Amino acid sequence: MTSDVRSASFDTSFLLRLDPAVDRALKVLAKDRIPCFVTGTVLSEIEQLKVWGRIPPGQYELAMERWKRVGAKIINFRNRLVETDIGRRCLVSMERYHGVKPEDVRNDCTVIAAALAHDVDLFLSEDWHLTSRVTDEVLREMIDGGCAEYGIMCGEHIHALPARIFLEVYSDGRLDLDRLADLRRDVRKPRKTMEGAVELKISRGTIHDLDVVWKTVKEAVERQRAEGIFQWGDYYPTRMLFEGDLKNGHLYVARLGGRFAGFIVLDEEQGEEWNAIPWTTPGKVLVAHRLVVKPELQGRGIAGALVDFAENWGRDNGYRSMRLDAYQGNPRALLIYESRGYRMAGTFRFEHLMKGFNCYEKEL
Repeated sequence: MTSDVRSASFDTSFLLRLDPAVDRALKVLAKDRIPCFVTGTVLSEIEQLKVWGRIPPGQYELAMERWKRVGAKIINFRNRLVETDIGRRCLVSMERYHGVKPEDVRNDCTVIAAALAHDVDLFLSEDWHLTSRVTDEVLREMIDGGCAEYGIMCGEHIHALPARIFLEVYSDGRLDLDRLADLRRDVRKPRKTMEGAVELKISRGTIHDLDVVWKTVKEAVERQRAEGIFQWGDYYPTRMLFEGDLKNGHLYVARLGGRFAGFIVLDEEQGEEWNAIPWTTPGKVLVAHRLVVKPELQGRGIAGALVDFAENWGRDNGYRSMRLDAYQGNPRALLIYESRGYRMAGTFRFEHLMKGFNCYEKEL
């Protein structure tokens, strides 16, 4: 008996695994033109693992290069109510079958739910508990719940496999299910630990942070110019602007292991250049500005963590949506937002800059 592979999604462990089988699996998927996907949760988790010091920069870069190599599209669960309900069902099932606490499998459930909701039928993971027969019952309960409550995922299935087993059972767009049944194990999930992690804390800045904020801005501008990014100049932003951000309580500081690492400004200010943008997100709007990470700490997921913090802060404080803009000449910034499900609502441009700005929005 065989099963068609119409699309594939990648888990964090698959993208990070230092095993040639992962690259061979990606090569096979690319050769057969299988559409591939990666969730914003996976990309966020990879970034945070680097922030915590649990993976070296080279492994982080390999993981990011892998999903781009096969042209994987970034997906997120669009309906928050459905996501919450199916995710809760997954947490209950994982505790029942694997005996783990919900906080140890929250990301696992979010990633699996997004894959199921997008009709993905191959989920590649190097976590044996996710690819074991035990998790089949979790998947069945998620699918049954989604179908009964929301009329989605009815009749769907998903095969969760590690790279080496995938290579053994896959041929010409199909999985050999008889061979697969012989190779799978009954493995339960161990608890996660964060021992040895470097803690990232984010909190509201004070006027005492002004000097280090301004020093970081000047360092970041110098770094950008060396990379050919000329977004900020001599007239914007100014030290006085950041002084106002701090006095008004709008600037939030990230500290990595107690060390100043970067910041983000959150308020409700929408500039005139946004007036012509066809925004669609409803309700009370939180606006993010002036996200900066110290140059020597860039590439460690701190910017992504600041965005995640902003979204959570917005939800907790009654905001319905979040808006921001990003310079088109800064590809790292564009990836941060697009990997988290932000929709580009439009663009604008200042005459003195070579490139314009993408305006992004996301319903919280």
